[in-house]
Amino acid sequence: MSNHLGPKTSNRCNGGDAATSPVIGKFMAFGLGCEEYAIAVEAVREIVAFTEATRVPRSEDYLLGVTNLRGRVIPVVDLGLRLGTKAVERTDHTVLIVVQADRDHEQVNVGLVVDEVNEVFTLREHELEPAPSLGTTESEAFGISGVIRMGERVSFLLDVDRLMSRDNVRLPEDG
Repeated sequence: MSNHLGPKTSNRCNGGDAATSPVIGKFMAFGLGCEEYAIAVEAVREIVAFTEATRVPRSEDYLLGVTNLRGRVIPVVDLGLRLGTKAVERTDHTVLIVVQADRDHEQVNVGLVVDEVNEVFTLREHELEPAPSLGTTESEAFGISGVIRMGERVSFLLDVDRLMSRDNVRLPEDG
């Protein structure tokens, strides 16, 4: 269920405007520190208040551990640490976004700890720009698949499958 969105086509070139720009889909925006990120709504299974995770010995820093969610044990990832920023500070707004990711054709549920959920919105083609090229594959490794520009607001679009791929994240079931 990869979200390959392809290159953006400028509306100036094809005669379109914001009202007629093709819809890409529904996305959920959330905050991490002072930045905003978004993921496809289709990847989101549920959103719950985050309390705690049971630490897994000898795991990566970003893997907070596992949690029991209605009888299912799922890994919990601090998305701030996973993206190389700072750890998510626990507040009343801190949530666990449970996403389903395709890891080598195996569907896994993973909990992503974020500061807060901001909104669900419809993304149109003219609002999406390619991921910034940093001269490395870092954007790709971090799962950043594009930049969303809505007025003055800028958000990073994350590809959940790429973000949680076995090449990029080591989870407890990986051994």
